[in-house]
Amino acid sequence: MVRRLIAAGLCLLGGLSGCTVTDVKPVTPTRADASTPSVTSREAAEIPFDTSAVAAVVNSRVVLATRALGDIPFDGQVLPVFSPDGRFLATQTGEAPDWASLLAEPGQAVSMRTGVEAYDLSTTPPRRIRWVEDLPPGCLLGRSADDAGFLIERIMPDGNRRIGKVNWASGGVTWLTTVDVVSSSATLTGAGPRSAFVSTQRSSLSERRGLLVRSGAGSDQRAEPGVSYQMPTATSDPDILLAMTQSTAGSDLVAIRLESASDASVRSIVLARRPVSSSSDPLVAYQAMSPLQSPMPLSPEAGDDQPPGVLFFHPSAGRMAVFEIASGAVTLLENQSIAGAWHVRRASGGEPVWSVFLTTPDGLKHQTLVRRGRVLEALPASSVSDEVWVPRATTDAVRPFILVGPSARDPRSLTLVEMRPVEPPR
Repeated sequence: MVRRLIAAGLCLLGGLSGCTVTDVKPVTPTRADASTPSVTSREAAEIPFDTSAVAAVVNSRVVLATRALGDIPFDGQVLPVFSPDGRFLATQTGEAPDWASLLAEPGQAVSMRTGVEAYDLSTTPPRRIRWVEDLPPGCLLGRSADDAGFLIERIMPDGNRRIGKVNWASGGVTWLTTVDVVSSSATLTGAGPRSAFVSTQRSSLSERRGLLVRSGAGSDQRAEPGVSYQMPTATSDPDILLAMTQSTAGSDLVAIRLESASDASVRSIVLARRPVSSSSDPLVAYQAMSPLQSPMPLSPEAGDDQPPGVLFFHPSAGRMAVFEIASGAVTLLENQSIAGAWHVRRASGGEPVWSVFLTTPDGLKHQTLVRRGRVLEALPASSVSDEVWVPRATTDAVRPFILVGPSARDPRSLTLVEMRPVEPPR
């Protein structure tokens, strides 16, 4: 029963191809036509900000400019992975894997009809990157990417599973785990000297998973009796990691700090833990973490500031939420929201104003957060579009968001639209 309910909730996120496409109001992106690659039309629409906020903190309106990028194929279930700079995309095509294969459970199987492709988004429509050699059979799209490459997970014939990083340009694979364990749900935490690679690991004879952390400083393994780690997910802070822990008591959301130790190793320290479900079904962890970008890019407007918390899907509340690591508090966002991306702008005094673009069954919405004393409050959400879009953030100031939605032409394709907040007219 739990699996059916969760799978139904994921249909909107992973099965966008089954949705009816309507005109976007008030934001109407011009769809790119493959026969006219020179499409450059752009529309701007005014979106009212949340009027209950203090005027000195939140301006009264925002203007969004959009431009259609084109369509890309997908398998009808797994959403594509973007490079943080928004230049590249990797997508899973062909036959969608079953749940055992998605979750790296016993019974996972290799499908020769599932593939992974990469696209260059600097052209309109997106151009498929043709590598000298295709990826090896048994590869599934991973959950994370950086500007150099993206992760894949290969199911081995003996039932084990390994993780590799694919170079965007060449298609060359660097294998990051060994062949004698089941490694899955991997993430990259960022770029530069603070970057790390994190995955879950289990033996082929066990369903309980530990956590492997590896960085330039060394490696660390986390394992707790009676606890299984699931879905490690990088945040916008390269030192902070989210994960789910599951036991007979249910599922907890945990925040972990990665630190370089004095002995030239890396340590993983649990900072906060929050129960989010009484179920320990691995699909609960998948539901909580799969809507997120990993890591979550922030626009250059953020500077050195970080969001007031970390985004996740709260499986019991049935909506996106913000987890404050320092206090362990959770702020629930718009009802039935299933995906989101941070947006930041500067108030008149220069302080950051954080908000979230949210995917809901009623379309794309925008919700501002303000702090009143010690309490983080989500203000009433504003409608951005009546069409279902999943927002993906980038570090590109010109293209800070890419919207992913169902294609009007092909149920096995997705439409991409770039979105950029611009200065409102005076």
